[in-house]
Amino acid sequence: MKHIASATNEELKHIRKLLKDKAYRYEQKQFVAEGFLSIEQLGCAVTGLYCTKGTELPKNFSGTVITVEPELLNAISEVENSQGLIGVCSLNLKDKTFVANAGRYVFLDRIQDPGNLGTIIRTALAFGINGVILNKGCVDPFSPKVVRSTMGALTAISIISSEFSDLSHLNTIAADNSGTNIRTITEKPKDFVLCVGNEAQGLAPEIIQACKKTLAIPQTAEIDSLNAAIATGILLFALTN
Repeated sequence: MKHIASATNEELKHIRKLLKDKAYRYEQKQFVAEGFLSIEQLGCAVTGLYCTKGTELPKNFSGTVITVEPELLNAISEVENSQGLIGVCSLNLKDKTFVANAGRYVFLDRIQDPGNLGTIIRTALAFGINGVILNKGCVDPFSPKVVRSTMGALTAISIISSEFSDLSHLNTIAADNSGTNIRTITEKPKDFVLCVGNEAQGLAPEIIQACKKTLAIPQTAEIDSLNAAIATGILLFALTN
């Protein structure tokens, strides 16, 4: 088994650049995951493991395993308490051609917080959504913070890059306080694209106007908005259960 004991090692430089440089991630079609649980759930997307000696590895992993001196692995880790395990994974971002005419999707407009995006991806997977669609204003779904917050769900659901204009023929539903109370929903749509907007500004007005329907979550007078990830979960529950 290969062992890395030098900070100038080219493979460590490669991992460091994947963690820091979005353009490099997409050029190489790779991203980095850390920690046993995330790496185990990412499954076959993981092509190589870098770990300290004696670290527990996911079962049935058949890719390359390289041991690294603990201080070197800690130096490139993005987490405060490293588990001594880093995985290099295949990056698979789909384009608009993967959005089928039938299916259930979440479209995100300029979501900026990595934790929100990761939680939305996990929530969408939990509700059986076919894919999460991101426009150009969204945070990178393969950035380290998003990868951590998805807890391995990132490759279990389609992640799609597309603009709203490519979805106009679908059953688009806007999430906005101006919409119809979700408690009035009597028939669950078979197919839909739930559109959720930026944390501070919400959906762009032109998207709300173009959507086939607008839904609102009833709230008390003391609250004027909900966290984007929480709102997405509530709306998906209302639309699918």
